[in-house]
Amino acid sequence: MVLQKIQLRNKCKKLPLGAVWQVRRCLRWIDPSHLTGIQYIELIDTLPDVTPSSPAWYRHARATNRGTYAWYNEPTTNDCAGIVLNMSDLCYAVPSFLWWTTVPSLLITKVLAHEVAHHLRFTRGHIFLREERFKRDWQEEAAADGYAFDVIRRMRKRWSYWLGHEIIDIAAQVDYSLGVKSWKQKDYVKAASYWDKAMRLNSEHTYAAHWHGRAVAMLRSNRSEAGGRVKSVGVREVLDAPRASEDNS
Repeated sequence: MVLQKIQLRNKCKKLPLGAVWQVRRCLRWIDPSHLTGIQYIELIDTLPDVTPSSPAWYRHARATNRGTYAWYNEPTTNDCAGIVLNMSDLCYAVPSFLWWTTVPSLLITKVLAHEVAHHLRFTRGHIFLREERFKRDWQEEAAADGYAFDVIRRMRKRWSYWLGHEIIDIAAQVDYSLGVKSWKQKDYVKAASYWDKAMRLNSEHTYAAHWHGRAVAMLRSNRSEAGGRVKSVGVREVLDAPRASEDNS
């Protein structure tokens, strides 16, 4: 079987309990024929440094502090094709008591399926239809998102995954509300952290994205007024790793 041939490489310093089981659970929802050629899935919790040989998209992602959940490694002369999952980002917003539920399964599958779509594009030249032509990177990204959406849609036909999806939406809204509360208390570090979690759980939560950007901007303004000094580790963490946001103000 294809699943048995895929090697899981654990390079995490502290891998969440049950993470390997969750990843294998996610793989079962993907068409085995689409996994042909993928030899490994690497689990990391620290992003590699940017080097001159790093691909352009990775250099851009790190330069703009965008979230990097996973990527597809094309086969090379030194290694075969594989997928890297950044478990620290994928697991960050999931409470520990939900780790053995379908909540992380849905979050991981969404990212994993997206990368499998890139594998299909590389190996067979298309994701859905043979006549597909991607003139821009965003077009391939959109198609990969569509592939992942189809997998999640199939999962949600089972009541346990439907319930998991509902829990994700509720958890994201709770984090968003806690962020609003922290903002009103002028605790911008906590506000940014809560909104960051809301976005990781629900990437389409535009309000969380908007207000996360506002919180980070406020923190940067406060740091600038303080002469560039950062008064707490929390502020430094938020400033060094903000999520992408859309500020519509």
